Amino acid sequence: IEDALQLNREYQACFRRTKEKLKESPQDKQFDFSEKYIFGKFEIFARRLEKVKDMLMTMDRFSILGTSKLEGMDAHNKQWTSVVGMAKKKNYDILDHRRQEFEVDYEEFLRSVEMLQNKLQKYMETCVEKQSSTWKALLVLKKFEDMPQLQLELEEKWFKSLISYGRDLENIRKQYQKHKDNPPVPRNMPPVAGRIAWARQLYEVIDRPMQALSDKQQILNTPEGRKVVKNFNRMAAVLVEFEVLYHQGWCQAVETAITGLKSSLLVEHPETNKLFVNMDPHVWELLRETRIMILIV
Repeated sequence: IEDALQLNREYQACFRRTKEKLKESPQDKQFDFSEKYIFGKFEIFARRLEKVKDMLMTMDRFSILGTSKLEGMDAHNKQWTSVVGMAKKKNYDILDHRRQEFEVDYEEFLRSVEMLQNKLQKYMETCVEKQSSTWKALLVLKKFEDMPQLQLELEEKWFKSLISYGRDLENIRKQYQKHKDNPPVPRNMPPVAGRIAWARQLYEVIDRPMQALSDKQQILNTPEGRKVVKNFNRMAAVLVEFEVLYHQGWCQAVETAITGLKSSLLVEHPETNKLFVNMDPHVWELLRETRIMILIV
């Protein structure tokens, strides 16, 4: 199809170049032919080819619906398969530009495409809005972004996710301020390792969405985006400092415990002469801390 269209363009361009060149030699016979007479049928055929090309490209564009793993996409794929099936069932030669029924079928095809496009847009918006967190919404947006063939309008959803992320940052800030002195430590976890794990969990909550938004410079460069980046940097620095301070305190406690371990493990009671285990209870806690630290640091 593209070769035929290029031939038509080159044919007409060559004609016009020759026509202009002949004007430089008035004594020679000029090209005073009717361009409509010469190119009319080819031009009509080319317009038919353009429409056929558009249909084929559209079919190829929406073929990705059949490979998508998104929940609920099957219904849209079935609708599109039906549209394609109807187009393929036509029993006339679509390249015969004299068959005007193609024009009616082509307009119907375009209406079906527009209807499907609108449904896909609403489907995308619903998928994003029903997510339970900003991070999950961003993951869904990324999946739709990986299907550029669908030509969905994602910019507004990215921006709304940025605003939602800004609210998440504020919630994390309040949560940190409320619990920083006595964080909720998981059961059976040592206090220092528990505090570090808590801070890391908060950091992960704010870091993953920022990573997903990091390549959206047009959004991040808006006033709202710059504010979000500033709040993220501030909160991230606070959480890192929190972790570093507790880690340093733990290292100092380890040094103190090492000094204590140099004492005799068994001591004799001065009065009863019985042997006792000379073991500081904090050593056991540090050993537990150490096992957890190896996993999280």
